[in-house]
Amino acid sequence: DDLYVAAGTGTAQQLDEPGGFFTQNFDIVYDGLKLDGGYSQAILSSSGDRQQILSFVNRQGVNYNIPIVSVINSGENRLGDDSEDKSLIIKERISSRTLEPEDFPILVGDYFVLNANNLVGSAQDGITHIMQLKDVDSTNNVLKFLDVGFDGQVFEISYGGISDGFDTAILLDGHPFGIDIQSDTDDSPISVDLNGNGELVGGEQPFIVTYNGPHIVLTPASDFLTKTEGDILQLDLIVDDSVIDDAEIQDEVIRVPITVSPVPALDIGGIQQIAKFDEGPESDGLTSYADHFQNGMHTIGSNPARQEISTYGIKVTQLVDLNGPDHVIFDIPDSQVEALVSVVVGFEDNCAELPNVDDRDSCYMNLVVNGDHRWCHKIENPHLKASCESIVKVEK
Repeated sequence: DDLYVAAGTGTAQQLDEPGGFFTQNFDIVYDGLKLDGGYSQAILSSSGDRQQILSFVNRQGVNYNIPIVSVINSGENRLGDDSEDKSLIIKERISSRTLEPEDFPILVGDYFVLNANNLVGSAQDGITHIMQLKDVDSTNNVLKFLDVGFDGQVFEISYGGISDGFDTAILLDGHPFGIDIQSDTDDSPISVDLNGNGELVGGEQPFIVTYNGPHIVLTPASDFLTKTEGDILQLDLIVDDSVIDDAEIQDEVIRVPITVSPVPALDIGGIQQIAKFDEGPESDGLTSYADHFQNGMHTIGSNPARQEISTYGIKVTQLVDLNGPDHVIFDIPDSQVEALVSVVVGFEDNCAELPNVDDRDSCYMNLVVNGDHRWCHKIENPHLKASCESIVKVEK
């Protein structure tokens, strides 16, 4: 069975017979986490029972909130918003309305993801934007776009005419994203080079890169459009191996299944952390997987919320709602978090021999003040114990 060891405590005290852990006076102590920097957040939340919204911060610190999946009626699902007919386009030349190839899949009102991807298998540092096509004005040869993260600001891009290649481009952060217009008519559909590699290739997908670098990939189920029960959309939060201090791991993937029920309603399924391992020089890419959330996510106290920390140090919190859809919060560190674990051999609990409880509490407190953080759990006075835990937290 797994043992839960809180920060500032040891493994021995979790055993039925703490003195019998391998040998007397031996312990494995967890001193908490070491983080260089801070955290940014990505959040998966609900709007009612029938819509899931992704909130994230891009590399420039701009906040985005975008509906990623909606249920219109049972068996009628949509990538994007449930109001009017606004789809979210996540792949080049693929219609989000049919999930089939479409040369010009972006219609007026649709949202789409832009990100200059690095090569697959390398760290991603692109600046992600979520855009909406607002208008195609053939009279003035102007396209109008909204960048969702910039407070409703609409900007215009002119085009000279219609050709076989790109007719114009969106220039963002110094990077061009080519635009192909179907026809020189009002409200014409368009196609966009979503991943900024200079060409339109059906099925290519831009990553959604978060502030600290880990990126998000959305994958609809094969029967997404008409599915009435089960996993409908998969959200993967991916950390590239180049920033993970573990020679065996290629990538870390936190996988969140979004589910649908016949009611109809959306919810969150069982979250996993998957590590991809390199099987050696004969290996062809990412070939094997291991689930590091061993027995599922752990509950937090007496409430139904669940939480787990990935190998890289991403804290995943699933806020369980017994009467509606769950929410998921990803706290993403600036860099890999280090778990401070030490093996202690030959220690003695001399304080336990003192007959008076106040004397024992003072003895344990002195040990903590002098840098031995293992003893707060032994203090019986609740106020002194709280002070002790505060000291340990500050010194972390």
